[in-house]
Amino acid sequence: PAQSRAHAPARGSGDCSGVKVLVQEEIDRLLYTNHCLRPSDFDGHVRQYLHAIFTHGGRKKVEAALDALHRHVLDKHRYSVQHWPAYILIIMKGFFIQLKDELHFQNMVRNDLQMRITATPSSPLATTPLDRGTVPTPVPLCVTRRLPL
Repeated sequence: PAQSRAHAPARGSGDCSGVKVLVQEEIDRLLYTNHCLRPSDFDGHVRQYLHAIFTHGGRKKVEAALDALHRHVLDKHRYSVQHWPAYILIIMKGFFIQLKDELHFQNMVRNDLQMRITATPSSPLATTPLDRGTVPTPVPLCVTRRLPL
């Protein structure tokens, strides 16, 4: 029997309730120590970024993102920011972009290492003459030649 659309799980939903609880716990931890922020500052957009940060980096990265937020608002007064959710969203976006760049760099390094490990000395993937098993011919370090003026 086909499942009706009303009862079908949302596409890509997975186990979101666990992540939602975790994100809420981390927000509560921050709110307990930071008296400038309020629960209403963490709207759906901010929570969505925290969820994405969790997806890419786990709980430690969510903690790091909220610690970065805490450092950003330590010297702020409640009245100094007009729209706190937008301010927090900018900080979360910046953290998420840094996280993705960091992960992209790690993947590039991992892929490069994997290619170097699997490359044989005679393969075209070997990048230096020593990797290919050949010895480069010595080149004089200082060759000067006077050009006519």
